[in-house]
Amino acid sequence: MGAAQEGGVTPIIAPIADSVVPAEWATTTVAEAAERFLRAHPKFDPAAGNAKKKRWTDKTLRQFRCTVMLVSKAIPEPVWRITDDDLLGLRRLFDLLPRNHHKSSKHKMMSLDEIIAEAGEKAAAGEDIETGLSYITTNRHFRFLKTLLDWVEKKGVKFPAGFDWEELIDRDLDDNEDGRPKYTVEQFRLMLQLPIWTGCLSVERRLEAGPNCYHDAAYWVPLLIWYGGGRRGEICKMLISEVRELEGIWYLWIDNSITGRVKNRSSRRAIPIHPELIRLGFLDYVRALEKRGDTLLFPELAGWVSPPGDIFYSRWWPKIRAHLPFVLPGQAIHSIRHAVNNELKDAEVFPEFREDLLGWSHPSQAKGRYANVARLQKLVQTVHQIPIVTDGLEARPIALIFKQGNLESGPPDRLHAKPRVALAQRPGGPGRATGGDSDSVHRSAARTNGRAGME
Repeated sequence: MGAAQEGGVTPIIAPIADSVVPAEWATTTVAEAAERFLRAHPKFDPAAGNAKKKRWTDKTLRQFRCTVMLVSKAIPEPVWRITDDDLLGLRRLFDLLPRNHHKSSKHKMMSLDEIIAEAGEKAAAGEDIETGLSYITTNRHFRFLKTLLDWVEKKGVKFPAGFDWEELIDRDLDDNEDGRPKYTVEQFRLMLQLPIWTGCLSVERRLEAGPNCYHDAAYWVPLLIWYGGGRRGEICKMLISEVRELEGIWYLWIDNSITGRVKNRSSRRAIPIHPELIRLGFLDYVRALEKRGDTLLFPELAGWVSPPGDIFYSRWWPKIRAHLPFVLPGQAIHSIRHAVNNELKDAEVFPEFREDLLGWSHPSQAKGRYANVARLQKLVQTVHQIPIVTDGLEARPIALIFKQGNLESGPPDRLHAKPRVALAQRPGGPGRATGGDSDSVHRSAARTNGRAGME
């Protein structure tokens, strides 16, 4: 990031005396420094050391390596030459990068400037390109970089000047709020007027009005986020066995599983299933999948490269957003979750109950998130404070689209199967789970796994 001068290129900084930079660091790049850091801290490597002492998950390590890759592209010079101006320039690049950067394999060999230019050309051609990394992502990149550079400095490298991390990391943003605009209740109602929920033309034409309604991730994921505040990644990776019942209360159990990890310890929790989801047939959907022999709650999102939440986002959100003129830059699926928190605030729900529902940590959090059924009952009351936005939607017979997919057989066939109309509405009305083998399986899961997770 040096400036061109007549007769050559000016170094980023004036040379520093050899005594300031140990010989082994004289040519070390950011990428090489990162590898040294990881070798010196095996506790940060999920593949090394005692599991109880691990500090980073596989996801955290991937995020760290992503930071290193971006910084290396922007600042290829030896790490000791980095200045505060370089980091401010990096911050400006983050504000211009498309959010889907490096999703394409060709980005690997492109500079950040080239990726930004490509996004500009696509936007000028009419493509829907979302640019500018989110506050959370930008802060994470700079926190990783600070950790790395602090360690490098401890190894004897003296940087030309200090770094203004306060300028680079926006600490004014609450950990639970990332600065993205939230949806209003009326805006979410407008979203639910799209044919995905009101009736579409066919499996291939889900956003054109018609007589059909299909039940898959496109239908359920936004509703599950609204009526429980779950994260997109948490909901999309769920197993059927994580839909449970305990003493008459149906809930989703959010936890680490074979399909992926949750964000942190505070994310392990129960989310009661809202009565509106039951009215619309969510439990019948689960029973239909179970009867068919599925393992995953959303088998069409199975994949061995991208996480289920990312598959959902790339497959559905651009199509849905294109029909919503009120969506602002920075608004996405995650903004639904923040809208839920905002509505619960307005309903004067105690912070600790909001934090329990949304998977945020708080000082009074006990060792187990929910010590007893009474705690779950409190969360039921919290969920009931979320505004109902689906009262205009008709409950339709459950129709499954995708072929069977489970953990044993790997990712499901990507081709659409003929829609299968599943189990009819069970007797007893919405909210009552009566009889049947499916009920027995879920109740058994609650007795064995459910209580273990609740305690």
